[in-house]
Amino acid sequence: MTVTKGGFPGGATYCGTKHFVIGVSEAVRGELRETPIEVSCVMPGIVNTELAAGLQQARGVKNVNPEDVADAIVEALRFPRFDVFVPKSIGPINSVLGLLPRRGREAFAHALKADRVLAEADPNARRAYELRAARSEPGLESGEAEKQLTP
Repeated sequence: MTVTKGGFPGGATYCGTKHFVIGVSEAVRGELRETPIEVSCVMPGIVNTELAAGLQQARGVKNVNPEDVADAIVEALRFPRFDVFVPKSIGPINSVLGLLPRRGREAFAHALKADRVLAEADPNARRAYELRAARSEPGLESGEAEKQLTP
């Protein structure tokens, strides 16, 4: 369990999708190893967006801005690498935690309060985001579905 790769209380679906993306990306990277195609996984901590409304900051890991993530993506396009951590300080934390047994990783996540970030989100601060997300259709803006279905 790390700050960006882990299963955290209050975020089963979110964490599951992150695990899926990382696993698929690792597999595709392996399949494309002998080609000039690069695969990267961008793994930000908490990004200051509407999705992060009401989340506490984990100890020792600063929240980042969307521009920080964009800069990291541009850098990965210029200098390809698989693991793109934002902020970069998450990378060494991830490496060290990878050496620990599960109980050690869980204790470290608890010390950072990373195990409480999602579970203890402020529901009042998240209300507007949750309502908008509940009414949205993924990938479709208002009226866009009709446009796509119209010949």
